[in-house]
Amino acid sequence: HRLKPILKSNFLIPFNSLKSSFINEDIFSIDIKHKNILKINHIRDKAKDMQFLMAKPSDWVKAYGTYKNNKSPLKIRLKGLFGDHWQDDGFWSFKIKLEGENTFLGMKRFELQHPRTREYMNDWYFHKMNKNLGLIAPRYGFIRAFVNGERFPIYAFEESLDKRLIENNRRREGPTFNLL
Repeated sequence: HRLKPILKSNFLIPFNSLKSSFINEDIFSIDIKHKNILKINHIRDKAKDMQFLMAKPSDWVKAYGTYKNNKSPLKIRLKGLFGDHWQDDGFWSFKIKLEGENTFLGMKRFELQHPRTREYMNDWYFHKMNKNLGLIAPRYGFIRAFVNGERFPIYAFEESLDKRLIENNRRREGPTFNLL
């Protein structure tokens, strides 16, 4: 009696896998000039030597982001105090600020990070639970990322603490704070 659902779900694995290859995934592409990539690499090398990243306002570099054929100027820097965000090649975390009136899914400031830095789906569930409880929750989801044409794995995006986060949660402006 219990074996039937297990067999049914396992039987559908090849079909679901094939079906998923025809789904158009959302892509966020970032183009960074070579000199700015060198600056980010230098900051990362210093962080690796010190075993932590102390971000400074001068760490931001200019770049362009493209989402659904909309190209926007932005500023980008490495994110994350500890090495889980930038230690491994190809799995770096970034903070992003879109310039001008441009937004990404309604956000001006957000972070891109490998889902493992947020315990994979745990943060997504946590934010959904908070939203259902009527608490303030950032926009959070998953997207395919490209940096200078190099395909990154599926990345998590998370809205940063700013005015748009408060407005999106239908709250009035007031003091806010962020816990590490």
